[in-house]
Amino acid sequence: MTRREKPAVPSTPRDVVHIRIGSFFLLFAAAVGVLGVVAHIYWLTIVMAVVAVVTIIDIWLAVHRQSAREQEGDGSAGLE
Repeated sequence: MTRREKPAVPSTPRDVVHIRIGSFFLLFAAAVGVLGVVAHIYWLTIVMAVVAVVTIIDIWLAVHRQSAREQEGDGSAGLE
């Protein structure tokens, strides 16, 4: 097996889902938050800011889990 066939960082489907869906939620929260500011619905902007912070933390934890697996050498996923 060549080095090219090996993934750069081992990841699980759960981590990938958290990152991909989280990025969608982050985009959605930003758009709705901006609409809340434009429409002067500040409670909606605050709620979307909280959703964005929670989503950022979730994405960070998923990336952190991936890098922890890389350091452990866990080959539970990937092309090994």
